[in-house]
Amino acid sequence: MSLTREILAHAATLPQGAVLNLGSLANLGPRPEIAQALRRLEQTGALIRIAPGAYLSPRHGRFGPAAPTPEVILRALSASTGARIARHGAAAAHLLGLTTQMPLRTVALTSGRTRSVVIAGQRLELRHAQEWKLLFPDQLVGDTLRALDWLGRNEADAALSVLRTRFGSEALLPLLKAIDPLPPWLGRVISSLGDG
Repeated sequence: MSLTREILAHAATLPQGAVLNLGSLANLGPRPEIAQALRRLEQTGALIRIAPGAYLSPRHGRFGPAAPTPEVILRALSASTGARIARHGAAAAHLLGLTTQMPLRTVALTSGRTRSVVIAGQRLELRHAQEWKLLFPDQLVGDTLRALDWLGRNEADAALSVLRTRFGSEALLPLLKAIDPLPPWLGRVISSLGDG
């Protein structure tokens, strides 16, 4: 079996969004040959390059191969670069049903540098953020935190009461442990979770 077929067979066994890199394929052969095979697979469209030496398999839909969703790409980018990446407050507010405004661009917060990347034809904007904005990535409490920050101090109390009703106070209690690094106004809003 050729090296490119072995790589594709290995990729087929991985879950959607798993990153392929030289380290994960080291058992298939010499490093330069694997790197060349990965580049060849990228050129044919069988793999998508997300960072130097890091690749994703395209998802296969009803109409053939398609680019992974932005969320899958961001998770894979986080795994391959080591940077923490979290959903932007506007996207979090939309996901939680706090706004009907749908973000037109994919914007995410990162512990890395601010940059814009194009992966699989999708432009993703990564904005450097303070550490507290990256707490609880891909979790309800983290999305709540970022949504409240994005909504601002005038709408945060009402939004938190909506989320309390929707998800229950118990689901949001981990936020109480994260009050210290937050801006004072946001800390006061979140501390109301302990009252009820």
